[in-house]
Amino acid sequence: KRKFLYDPSQPPTTIQTLAAGSAAGVALWGARYPLDTIKTRIQADSMANPKYRGMLHCFTTTVAKEGIGALYMGFAACILRTVPVNAGFFWAYETSSWLFDKMMDT
Repeated sequence: KRKFLYDPSQPPTTIQTLAAGSAAGVALWGARYPLDTIKTRIQADSMANPKYRGMLHCFTTTVAKEGIGALYMGFAACILRTVPVNAGFFWAYETSSWLFDKMMDT
């Protein structure tokens, strides 16, 4: 029988759970970070004399003036936070779920 990264008959190992949580966090913030940057720029914009008319205008202006990389400024710090946090959440969920299932089986 061939074994891949995960054997469905066995619970995931701690390393697998931590890796899955880390990967999920990176994937989430990789997709979400540009929207968060746009939201933050709009929030920090002046109410008296706004630079941006809305989300799309903020996006196009930012990319035109600063390049696509401007949407990911500060991303490294976000990843340094999200990897251990998501890994810990996944581990805690999987471990407590496994323990709860064992308690209910007895």
